[in-house]
Amino acid sequence: MNEISNFFITSFISLFSIVDPFCAAPVFVSITSRDGANKKNKQALKASIYMLVILTVFLAAGSFILNFFSISIEGIKIAGGLMMITAAKGMLDERKKLSEAEHIESVEKDDVAFSPIAMPLLSGPGAIAVILGMSSKARNAEHYAAIFLSILLVAVISYLILRLSAKIVGYMGSTLINALTKMMGFIVLCIGVQFILDGLVSIYQLKIAVIK
Repeated sequence: MNEISNFFITSFISLFSIVDPFCAAPVFVSITSRDGANKKNKQALKASIYMLVILTVFLAAGSFILNFFSISIEGIKIAGGLMMITAAKGMLDERKKLSEAEHIESVEKDDVAFSPIAMPLLSGPGAIAVILGMSSKARNAEHYAAIFLSILLVAVISYLILRLSAKIVGYMGSTLINALTKMMGFIVLCIGVQFILDGLVSIYQLKIAVIK
């Protein structure tokens, strides 16, 4: 049970750090500025549900994707680590998740729940890489359940943050949000490096086993 708890905590921290709903909050406030409170709440709920579905699909299809494209577990760990490092660099450099053109287009859209909030803000390539990376470490049904629970918990927290985004942005301010994003970026960077190290160690162990 302790192993499953640790696996859940690792999955949650990894996913929450890369999703970083606090960073998505200012974007959500900006592109929904013309909407009423009721519509904003519905958009937040839909975006969180979309995120839950997207990441759950990749969790469920992880093994199929690896087998279909003949990708080894070591390969997905290293690729996922590289993807996370790239995402972490953007967080540390305070790079905007949406380009100026994407932001302008989003403001004009009537429904922003799926794009750009759910995809790519909440469940972008980095989050998908985390799910595939964690699923490659799963050994039984309890591990998969732990990953799903981490996705569900991050989705619920994301909904609450988006729903309260105006108050959060007003209270925290851009400086504190940027500082928090950098902290999470550092965590993501460390996790990405660990993913790569795990992949390299696995490759080394396989080669040693073949030699013996």
